[in-house]
Amino acid sequence: MNRKKLVAQLSYVFKDHTGRQFKGCDKKVLEIEEAVFPAENPELEIMYLPNDVDTSRIVENLESNTFSRFLNIIYMIVVFNFSVLFVIQFYLTVFDA
Repeated sequence: MNRKKLVAQLSYVFKDHTGRQFKGCDKKVLEIEEAVFPAENPELEIMYLPNDVDTSRIVENLESNTFSRFLNIIYMIVVFNFSVLFVIQFYLTVFDA
């Protein structure tokens, strides 16, 4: 079942390691149910640059599923090629071809 999604602009407040409070904003993809019945004061994990606290993002946005799948495919291709080369080298060594 294909669920409808909504992109929302979120503003948030977070504290750095020294306890100073900062404001940030980011986009988040929500299910329609989340948009209709939002959680009161939801806690989000925020990642920020210590040297530039104005640069902050919601952590789940940094974990791209598309990029992970891409890396997984690249990894599988590399492992497959290595396996083929290993089998060929083994064959040449054992059968002295």
